[in-house]
Amino acid sequence: MAVFTLPRRQRPHPTDEEILRDLIWAHTQPPEQVEHVRVRAGPEQIRVTLFVLGADSLAAVQVAEAIRRRISALPAFRD
Repeated sequence: MAVFTLPRRQRPHPTDEEILRDLIWAHTQPPEQVEHVRVRAGPEQIRVTLFVLGADSLAAVQVAEAIRRRISALPAFRD
């Protein structure tokens, strides 16, 4: 399991977590072996928890960082 956060750019909306979860899934790659994605959209940040199959702690953190970089590069998350 690994966790990362993303900045919140707008007020939370009831569908945010579902949409964000789909966005995260769309930016995972099969070799990363992500099994489950949990998203909690708070007022100031978005917390993403990834459950990675067969990964030790370091590998899970590396997968989370790679996904975080891909998501952070999207226009909705850039400054």
